[in-house]
Amino acid sequence: MFNSHIFSRFLRLVRSIRRSLFAFFVAITMLLATFVIAPTYALSAGESATSTEKAEGAKAGSTKNDGESNKQTKQSESNNTTEPNKKNTDTSSTLNKDNKESKLFEKQHNANNNGVDKPKLAETAVKKNVKDAKNKAADSAEAVKGTDRSVNEKPELPEACKNNKRYKTPEKCYSITYNSELIIKGTDSEPYNRVPQILTPKIKVAGKVQQTLPDGVWLGLEEYVKSDDSVKYAFFKDNSGSYTVKSTYGVSNSDGSIRFFVSKWMAAKTYKFKFVIHYPDGSKSRSKSIREKLDEKDLPKAHPGDLSPSLYDFGNAQDGVAVSGNKIIIKPKSKGSAPSGGTDGSTTDSTDKKDTYDSINNKLFIDSQSEAKPGSIYHHMICHKEGSGDNADSYTSDSVNGLSFSTQQFKHMENQNRPDENAENSAVYENDDYTERSQSWISGTPTKAGTFECKVFAIKDVDLKQDLSTHKEPQSSKLAKEFGKRVKTNKDMKLLFDNPERNIVEDKWDNKTSIAKGVDWDYKTVIIQFGDKPKPKISDNDLTLKVYPFKTSDGSLPAALSSSNNNISAILGMSFKPFVDATSAADSTNKITLRVLCSKGEKKNKSLEYNTWSRNLDELGLSVPGDKDQTRCNKAGKGDNECTADKIASQASMEVSIKPTKVGDYQCVVFALKPDALTKFDGLKGSLTPDSISSALTATPASFKEKKDFAAFTFNIHLASNFTLPNTGGQSWNLQFGILAALLVNLLAAGFVVSQSECARKLIFGRRRGLCNHV
Repeated sequence: MFNSHIFSRFLRLVRSIRRSLFAFFVAITMLLATFVIAPTYALSAGESATSTEKAEGAKAGSTKNDGESNKQTKQSESNNTTEPNKKNTDTSSTLNKDNKESKLFEKQHNANNNGVDKPKLAETAVKKNVKDAKNKAADSAEAVKGTDRSVNEKPELPEACKNNKRYKTPEKCYSITYNSELIIKGTDSEPYNRVPQILTPKIKVAGKVQQTLPDGVWLGLEEYVKSDDSVKYAFFKDNSGSYTVKSTYGVSNSDGSIRFFVSKWMAAKTYKFKFVIHYPDGSKSRSKSIREKLDEKDLPKAHPGDLSPSLYDFGNAQDGVAVSGNKIIIKPKSKGSAPSGGTDGSTTDSTDKKDTYDSINNKLFIDSQSEAKPGSIYHHMICHKEGSGDNADSYTSDSVNGLSFSTQQFKHMENQNRPDENAENSAVYENDDYTERSQSWISGTPTKAGTFECKVFAIKDVDLKQDLSTHKEPQSSKLAKEFGKRVKTNKDMKLLFDNPERNIVEDKWDNKTSIAKGVDWDYKTVIIQFGDKPKPKISDNDLTLKVYPFKTSDGSLPAALSSSNNNISAILGMSFKPFVDATSAADSTNKITLRVLCSKGEKKNKSLEYNTWSRNLDELGLSVPGDKDQTRCNKAGKGDNECTADKIASQASMEVSIKPTKVGDYQCVVFALKPDALTKFDGLKGSLTPDSISSALTATPASFKEKKDFAAFTFNIHLASNFTLPNTGGQSWNLQFGILAALLVNLLAAGFVVSQSECARKLIFGRRRGLCNHV
């Protein structure tokens, strides 16, 4: 009974919900009928009545409308005789905006040597073309009127469209379509900027294809959005067949083709613009977009060496010749002839007004070119005076000793080939072999004598980026901009000067490894010497002598031997080659020659004595290169190569070949000798030892100073006998014990496995064998 009561109450609840839902749908229906259906019907009826009234009014006032139409047609004829670059009421606002731009491109494209545009050189020819354009425009206007209507009639659709319900409106009657996207590409022999990129429309009237635009129909170009100026590269043909105009208004027999003039400075992206169809009745279509896509993979590929800065000394007699040896000498004024400033540091007798200089213009000239990669080139120069140390004012940026640094970047002549005459100064044309160019020079009046080392940087305007994965607030910048900030501090200038390859991009930028030398940046080093170079001051520690145990095949060296660690150990029969290197820091006029003496140790009273010294010790197999075979250089030249290493005025180096034949201990002494000390060394007679040689060199009257006129270094060689393997005996005990150990290990492993089974455990504890099969 209780369950029946609950069930009846549930049924009443369901009926109540059903009635509520029905009432809700009825209310919704009433609201829709009141506020939606009724007003829509009333609006439709009103439009129908209005349309009827318009039709009757049009019929009653046809004479007035025909007069207005005739007036409009005459105005159209008048406008058609003008050039598209001039203002008219029938073209879009974009045409007026591009008037100046169209004139510029008309000049540019007529100069283009692509076989499409031809130059208009004579003023009479221009006037004739204008007159012809007027006549053709008048003929075109007459054609617009049609053969089946009077002059005062409103333009009508062609018969093929009027008699077909599918083409009752201009939009449906006249169909003009382009491919929505053009992929910009070159050919195997020509880059994309030298291949005409042309879009030709498909023209239909009442569904039938035509080759030219219908009478009275013309096209115009518009911007895609205000922030996108891609439309400046797009042009229609004019009456002469050249792509120079932004609309086909007044152009006879136009096929509507659009040429997109591609420049080699374009970035990889999609370029967008719009076109509009203007109909004979004065109406126009909605604007439709066209896209021109330039893909990143189709851009020219820049390889190392793409960016190449060059330095020129325009103060020399031969202008335009690159700086020889990357060195420029600027001489001071003199009453007589200017004193000569030789590269060997020599001076002249003339000292009058030695620190007074004439004004200099374009003495150092820098020219940088980038062959393939677009992007402006910026020049900077960091200079350091020799001998000034690393104090706060020892580095300068974009100036040196009173001379300032100026730069001229070349402008881009888009879609123009370089003319044979009257080419723009400081400009890059489409058919030039390079994409970017920049020039710089120094000018001013030097303030004092001195020698400066300068590094001239050519830097592209490439992006520096930080990734979101490594930075909470990633930043971006430009390489040229960051370089300009960093050269304002002496610390950063020193880093950039000492090691440009390592420090040109800071570690905070995540794309540091992609910034390539020779593509995105490069530099040249030049020495600028003001006045005569002073004679160097040769210190008492000018000469340095180092011995290395060996030299690797790639030219690198290990740590040099020292007075406390001067031992070399080897095995008899093994050949080795210690490397000897002697350098002079300031004495550029004197060459360095190397000599080696060796001796075999003799045991006496539990110590070794070295009594007999020789330049060619047989037991050691010693072989020392002759004077001519030693690698030598000095700044003054004088028969040898000029030293290129930094902070080295003179240098001599060689490998000493040693192939010992007897075991034992040996001692060798290497001497580095300047010319006067060498003469004294070679003149010594008798039984010589290193000590006696040093004494003779330092004794009066020679009085040579060690580490200034000569240097000596001693090293020891220990030779052991040949290494042999130990004898294990005829019974091969090692082998036999090895086999026994292997058997024991296998036996232990087998015992462990057997002990894990239940049957084996029972057998071990003496149970009967039948239990092994019991389950």
